[in-house]
Amino acid sequence: MAKWYAILLLVALAPACYAQPQYWVALNFDLHFRRDGVVVVRALLHPFTLEGESLYGNSTVEEELKRGQNVTINEIALMFTNDPDSLRYVLLEPLHPEDAAIVYCDVYGYGRFEELKGAYVISVAVYLNTSEFVEVEDSVITVEVRDSYTSRDPRSWIDVLRASFDEGILLSYSWRPSRAKGPSLKRGGALVWMNLNEPEAPDFYIFRLKLPGFNIVKPPSRLRVKILEAKVVGSTAIVTLTAEEGKGYSFVRLIEEGGEQARKVYLEARRTIQVRFKPVNKPLRIEVWSDHHKVAESPLERENVLIAPFSLRKIAGILLLAVAATLVVIAAERKKHKIPPSPEECSSLEL
Repeated sequence: MAKWYAILLLVALAPACYAQPQYWVALNFDLHFRRDGVVVVRALLHPFTLEGESLYGNSTVEEELKRGQNVTINEIALMFTNDPDSLRYVLLEPLHPEDAAIVYCDVYGYGRFEELKGAYVISVAVYLNTSEFVEVEDSVITVEVRDSYTSRDPRSWIDVLRASFDEGILLSYSWRPSRAKGPSLKRGGALVWMNLNEPEAPDFYIFRLKLPGFNIVKPPSRLRVKILEAKVVGSTAIVTLTAEEGKGYSFVRLIEEGGEQARKVYLEARRTIQVRFKPVNKPLRIEVWSDHHKVAESPLERENVLIAPFSLRKIAGILLLAVAATLVVIAAERKKHKIPPSPEECSSLEL
């Protein structure tokens, strides 16, 4: 696997521009929602050097992109689910060059988009009835499309997302958080978000669609989680856990008196992770939630911090020094005020 894909897996680099030591790759998304409950997702990639020179058509780079297409497929799946294994999707077109395609990216970091001609394109059909980010009310569905890059690395974001729809199915749209920018363009029923930076980019793109006969398929959660250890050391709660089966995002919750804290983590089999909390109130227990279900729970053990033997010796030494200093002070005071000797001392002198 090429170096930049290794980096992509480790830090989930930016979908619009994710880096590696030799070159960057601009990436745009096209989404088309169909009335049969399928969304066709096209990812368009355009590689370029750190100086902004296009590498489209470079045979070495093209081979690297083709070998790593599963990375892009997985990121597309994570736009619609926490667990790609639970999502039904079909690869329509493996990664291939399209000379007429256009990709937009802030190549030079000047705060403006550049138009890049040519793209390596991969196309995937996603069945929305298997997405956990879909809610149904009568024949109206609300689908949330997540920026899977921002969710794994807040320094990353989708820089261009185009959404189009079969005629008559789009009822309304919104985005989250509300402080992010809305679509820059609205053409022929299509919406185009062009985000120059992370604060502008939504974390979720939300669409309400009219889809009669749509039914959600809810597969059982395949994620089985084991809490290996949950303890409080000093003022820190430490949780060690792993997935015994499956993979996906989960929420680790610290339940404390009068409140709770949560951390979002990605779990997969044979990988152990550790989560730390700073309790505000008395910590009670740890819960792990996945797909709106509690999948693991554990009480918190309090680990006493023992004083090391050398510390006891040090304390004893300090006490002895304090006693000696006190005796010296008393003797000095007696001499200063010429305290007469006691009767016992006098009798001993007469003898």
